[in-house]
Amino acid sequence: MWLRFTFTLAFWALASQATSSPLDLPGDMLAKGQQFGSSKVSVRDWYYSGEFVANANKEDVEDTARGFADANNSGYGFETQFTYMYGVSELINIGVRYGYVYEKEDANVDSDVATDNGLYGDLTSEGGTDLTLLVKYRLYDNVSFDGELMLPICSANQAQDVCSSKLAAPSNADEPGQPGGQGNGYYRIKTGLSANWLSETDDHWFSTIFAAATLADDAYSQKASSPFVYGASFGAINNIKQNHNWTAQLKVERFLEHSSYSEQAQTQADYGAYQVMSFEVDYLWDWQANIQVKPFFVFSMDQQPSQTFVIGEDKRRLEYTAGTQFTLGTELSASF
Repeated sequence: MWLRFTFTLAFWALASQATSSPLDLPGDMLAKGQQFGSSKVSVRDWYYSGEFVANANKEDVEDTARGFADANNSGYGFETQFTYMYGVSELINIGVRYGYVYEKEDANVDSDVATDNGLYGDLTSEGGTDLTLLVKYRLYDNVSFDGELMLPICSANQAQDVCSSKLAAPSNADEPGQPGGQGNGYYRIKTGLSANWLSETDDHWFSTIFAAATLADDAYSQKASSPFVYGASFGAINNIKQNHNWTAQLKVERFLEHSSYSEQAQTQADYGAYQVMSFEVDYLWDWQANIQVKPFFVFSMDQQPSQTFVIGEDKRRLEYTAGTQFTLGTELSASF
């Protein structure tokens, strides 16, 4: 808690000395010597329905009495994120990003097999996130190459007072469970291209394409990984009046199959491919020439990945249909 307040106070102190406009759109760059800082706070809520299969063995695929049962997952979370960027030159910007996240989810499965094996209950994770290094390289005016490298700092013993990669366990009628941390426990690299441009009719558009990959590792003696991801976004900015603009964008992401530890199943699981489509609206208020306030709203249609895992002698499977997620937040940013 103290860490969140310390970062917020430090950001306000820097913002009071700011003297230039903040970064607004994908493809924007800082001039040489410019600095940029932002503090983002958001809350989100989600719900997914699905199905549990007690016997997912291939040889029994034609058996209609394989223990099908209803399942669902709902929850909420809070996030505080801090970003700092520095203009090394007209061509290169570098920076860091760090956050603090609280999440609580409720996993329900209407099956005696799931109940007997503890595949239900509340899962809580809280703490600092891994540190992400940022880089932007100007290719053309308003076109940039963007790179991110997430470092698993929360896996180090020296970081336990700040963040942790500890795995959560469900709390239910049979087990007390345990809270987890927000460290992922692996290296992850993300690259992409960002651009914004004016059309012949002076409409202002922006777009991104990106891909991300993970180097799997161990977190608390369990495999930690995330899927290969690729996607794109497209949006527009519209002027309301002086110092007031709004943007709208559509983003589509595809997540490929991967294998990792499942906190709900408490064992190794194979995750299926899935996709997410989200629509975001931002309101950009240039409060001062140097400070911007940006409330935002995101609506996502999420198809959560299926999970296939072994408990006892049988394969079990959780299959989720498309669900929804709502995110509401605001960002305060400044350049100086």
